[in-house]
Amino acid sequence: AQEDAEVLRSLVVPLEEEIKALKEKLRSTDDELQKCKEQEQQQLQKRMEPGNENNCDMCMNYEAQLVKVQTTVKDLEKQLVESEKALQAQRDELAKEVDFRKGMEEKWNEKKEEHKIKVTELTAASQLAQQSLKELKHQYMLTYQAVTEELAKLTRGREEVQRHLIELQRENEILMGKHSKHSEQLQSESINLPNNVEELHLCLLKIKEDLINAKVAQEHAEENAASLGCKLELLREQMISENETKIQRLERKLSETLKSKQEADSTIAELRQRVTSLQEVLDTSGEVQKDFVRLSQSLQVQLEKIRESGSEVRWQHEEDVDDCPSCRTNFTIAKKK
Repeated sequence: AQEDAEVLRSLVVPLEEEIKALKEKLRSTDDELQKCKEQEQQQLQKRMEPGNENNCDMCMNYEAQLVKVQTTVKDLEKQLVESEKALQAQRDELAKEVDFRKGMEEKWNEKKEEHKIKVTELTAASQLAQQSLKELKHQYMLTYQAVTEELAKLTRGREEVQRHLIELQRENEILMGKHSKHSEQLQSESINLPNNVEELHLCLLKIKEDLINAKVAQEHAEENAASLGCKLELLREQMISENETKIQRLERKLSETLKSKQEADSTIAELRQRVTSLQEVLDTSGEVQKDFVRLSQSLQVQLEKIRESGSEVRWQHEEDVDDCPSCRTNFTIAKKK
């Protein structure tokens, strides 16, 4: 913008100086012309007086000089007209440039408002993204705590099942140990058979009954041990499956939360970068707008100066003067059409 102003100044200032010089030259030439006309008038008056018949040659010389000066004036007038045309062209160009600058300033103002709205929207989006990130972080912490508590709960359940299994195994061993111990006692005891058949028969029945009860207890203990072993295995498999399912679900949830957090961080970084870029563009547009305003003011001042210089009173053309301004004597030289 400043380079354009310098170019315009470099075009307008020389034209103004040239026009000023031409006007000065025209004024000086007009002064000489007026002096020549006054001298011619004086010569005519002297020639009309008695005894001045010998001054005709001098009058003719003055008239020749007057014609020469008039020719010079015409040339200067022609140059002045050309200079005024060039000045008018520069004025038109300057007016177009002012209109162009005004249009550009309006466009920059519109762009500035658009950038302000965009920056406001991006700022709101950035704040929303930060709020979402904050919520995601909070959700992540809750999920992490829930996973930790669930893992601790599963660990306690596994330990409890393990203790229950150990207790069942110990009870089974105790039951088996009691039976073995009872058998050892039977083996170590001395055999005291009754003397009669009836007592022997009763003893045999009692021993058989004890044997049946022991066998039933053994089978029942074995069935309980097998059933408990199956249940324990099922519980172990079920617990392992549930733990794996919960762990996988929690890992997926944790992975999704981390992914959402990364996306939110990326979005916030991108929004911050866009806000920074738009703020730089907005600052640049503000500086350019200030340059446009200063240039427009400078161009307006120059245009006013040119208009004021163009509205000055021009010098009077010699063909528009019929008599001397001082003595009002008519000129004898015929006007050229």
